[in-house]
Formats: sequence, C-alpha cells, structure tokens
Amino acid sequence: TGEPSLLLDVKSDHQGILIPRMTETERDAMPGPPSGTQIFNETQGSLEILGLGWIDHFGLKIPQAEIDSNFLEEESWKLIDNDLYQYQTNVTFVFDSAVHFINTGSGFHSVYYPKTDTWSIADSFPTPMAPPTSVTQGFQIGNTGYILGLWEVDPSKNLHTQRLWAYNPATDTWTPKASCPQSRAFASSFVINNKAYVLGGFTTNTINNDYIFLKDFYEYNPIADSWKRLTDFYVPIYSAATCSLNGKGYTIFGALKSGFGEIYSSNLYEYDPVSDSWSFRSSLSLDKGRLYALGFSMNGKIYGGFGNRTNDPGSKRYDLWEYDPNINEWTEIATTGIHYISTEHSVSVIGDKAYMGGGPFYVYHKKKYRHSTEVNEAQNINTTIWNRQNNVLQTDSQHIGIGTSEPLATLDVNGSLKVDNWFSEQLTENGFVNMAGVLLQWGTASYSTNNIQNVVFPTPFQTLYSVTANLHSEANNGSGANAPVKLVGTSPSSFNIAGTKGFSGDAVSKVRWIAVGKPN
Repeated sequence: TGEPSLLLDVKSDHQGILIPRMTETERDAMPGPPSGTQIFNETQGSLEILGLGWIDHFGLKIPQAEIDSNFLEEESWKLIDNDLYQYQTNVTFVFDSAVHFINTGSGFHSVYYPKTDTWSIADSFPTPMAPPTSVTQGFQIGNTGYILGLWEVDPSKNLHTQRLWAYNPATDTWTPKASCPQSRAFASSFVINNKAYVLGGFTTNTINNDYIFLKDFYEYNPIADSWKRLTDFYVPIYSAATCSLNGKGYTIFGALKSGFGEIYSSNLYEYDPVSDSWSFRSSLSLDKGRLYALGFSMNGKIYGGFGNRTNDPGSKRYDLWEYDPNINEWTEIATTGIHYISTEHSVSVIGDKAYMGGGPFYVYHKKKYRHSTEVNEAQNINTTIWNRQNNVLQTDSQHIGIGTSEPLATLDVNGSLKVDNWFSEQLTENGFVNMAGVLLQWGTASYSTNNIQNVVFPTPFQTLYSVTANLHSEANNGSGANAPVKLVGTSPSSFNIAGTKGFSGDAVSKVRWIAVGKPN
C-alpha cells in the first residue's frame, strides 16, 4: 500500500530508520562505495552522502554528547575529570574519536570516550620509566601512537635514551621501533604528511652527568622505520610547544640556550619541510615567554599557553593565546575557571575541541551553537535579503559573500577557500586538467615517415571518450601544416600515431594532440 513510484516506502508514527554509523577512518576504508552511499559520520556527528566527495547531508550537524549547556558560547571550558591529576599524564593520542592518556612513569593507560562521557583502561605502557615522566615526547602518525625519549629504569643512572615505542590501538599492543640517533629528553615534535619531526631537548653527558642542550632536528619515516637529520634549529632549545598546520610545523615558547644563558622564548617559528628551512613568524611580548607550554592547532589557528615562567612550581601560567596566520595577529583566550594545568601534560584535538590532560582533565571548545530557522525564513542578514533558488543561497544582488557582508563578485571569499577532490592540473606542454567528472589532456609528439609512434597520456583515464591530433603548424611549414593525423590503438593510457598527410622538410613532423575522458 506504499507509494507506487517508490521502491521502499516505510511509514511509522513511533519508529525511525537507523542508517550505518561509522567513524571517518572506517568510512574511508570502505572499498569503492558508489555515488549515493549514505552514512552517519560519528567523527563529525552528521549525516553524509557520497557525491563527488562526502557531503554533509543538507549541512545538518548533530552536536556530540558533551555539547551541553556549557557549550553554547563562542569559547568555553569544561572540567571532565578532576582525578587525572594523580596520573600526571604526559602523552595523549586520538583513535576513533577517543582520547588515550598515557603516563610513561607508571605505565598507566586510560581512554576517554567523549560521546558517552565514559572511561576504560587500555594496555599499559610496557616498560614504565622512573619519574619525572615529562621528559618523554609523544606524537601520532595515522592510527599509530609513538613515545620517544625515556629515563633509564635505574634512576641512579640519570640517563636519557633514544628508544621509540609504537602503540597499535587495533591490537592494543606496544612495539619497539628504530631508536632516534641522539638520546634526548624534553624534546618537541609535530607531524606533517605522515612523518614526524623531533626538535631539540637535552641529553646527559655520561662522564659527569652534565646536561648537553640540543638544537638538532630529525625526521622519522614510519614506513621505512628510519630517521634522517634535517636543518638544525637556530640555537639549542628545550620544552617548546609545537604543532602543525597546513603543511608547516610551528614551535613557540621553550627555553633557548646561548652564550648569554637561558632565555624563555615568546617567539613563533615556522618550519617548511619542502625547503627544509626555519623562519621567524611572530612574537608575543618578552614577559610571555615560558617553559613546559602546551601547543596545538584547531580550526586553522595556532594555540600556545600554560606552562611555567621558571622552574619554580609556583610560577605557573594560566593564559592561552590564539594565533591567526592569515592576519598575523595574537588573541588571548579567556581561561576563567582553570585552576591547574600540570607541567607533565599533553593535548589532543578532535574537531573543534582540545582535550588537555595531566592534572585536571579539561576540554576547550571554540564554536557557537545557535538555534536556526528554515533558510527561506531568514531575512535581513547583513542588511540584505536572502532567498533560496535551486538550493543555492543568493542575495538580491546575485552575489554570495563568505567572510564579507558586501560581496563584489558572484562568489567573494574573504580568507582561504579549500575544495577537495574537485580540481587538479598539470599545466605543462604535455599536461592535463581534471575538473570534477571531466579529464582533459593535451600534448605533443614527434612522428617519422612510415613509423608507428606510441604516445602515453600524462595521467590515465578511467574511460577515454575522444582523442584527436594534427600536424603542428609552427613546426611543420609545408603542405601538411595543421593536417589531421591518423590514430590507432587507443586505450585509457595511450594511443598510436599511424600516419600523417604531410611532413616538414626534414621528414619529421611535430604532432599536437588533445583527449577528453572520465578521470580515475
């Protein structure tokens, strides 16, 4: 008795339909889902449908479990657990939207699930180290967590090690990996393009137990399980706060060692892995310098703060600063109610929330949730009238503005705009342009009399629709200029030139070709 035009018509006044739920990691692991596939993305809390890419269903966002009345502000803090202090957590990872807290001094490994506000215990770190535990450095590459730089088991030796351990959440196991070429403690790290970068710290002179401060900088490749030394930092540095953003690495705060002694830095430095170079980016005032600070990136911004002004425990800092790289400006973040952040701490980010552990466990959230109305009812936004036409929002001037209330073009974006999986190009003599569902390629080839010449496309098609070629007029000035070329043996990856109508004086012709098809 359902609708005759529908394959499935389900009706109920007290039940709903539950479509498959999965994390982004699980979604991306699906083997070749077809267009039209729908899921509920547990990582983002939204319905999604697969078109040219995964698209939020009507832009609908479902707030996560911890988004309660405390999270209706632009910026807000929430105390999750006050007992984490006893564990002095100094390493955190995020797997499948759960935060893993690890103390390498005790081996304690707990897991927090934000969606349900619950905890569990995972496999302990295999070889608990003697305290203090803040000497260790943790970083995450994909679905593997790493811990580097530990005390020897015998605290009387007072030595640091190069050991690196990897944690696999799927098997809940720890595995030793290739040791860092230089032992270190109080180092800093960030991850770019699935490679880890480890900076500075200090090590111990085994003869007299004096500290040796480091400025060396290493890259760790998890696929090869190998280390490579890169360009050193300007001066020895330890206990710096670090993060990565848009393919660059950043370090702020920390202690700089020089011939003048020790300076608590308030500078922000940027590392470019393409050129393997460091550069100064910005700075806070000198009195903002500190040790043991936290650093992270979120929503296109860089954050740094907390820590100590000196090694005196009574000099703790409770301020947090946000850096906007687009306008090169710092903004202080309100930290009202934060009563303690341990120097043996760490931070992990899930979406627009930063989870800080090591002492009381806080979550910092920067997003504004407001009640919204149907688009057709929303009027007088930025002093202009909006309406819906073919599911596209337009102003009465037919201009759309993102980040500007006075758009001057059809689409006026004030800031950066990123579009994934829509456009790619290779603008060379033999090149291509991939625009959504159409792949256009072009190029040149040389052809000699009575020879078959194979030409390989710059990138293969999934389906080749058409390819044509002609003699290049600039290279063939005889009667054959611009004459068509006979093609045979076409395939998604190549084609053959089988003949031409005319040749230049040296009996060698330059051929220009163009092809169109469906991209892979």
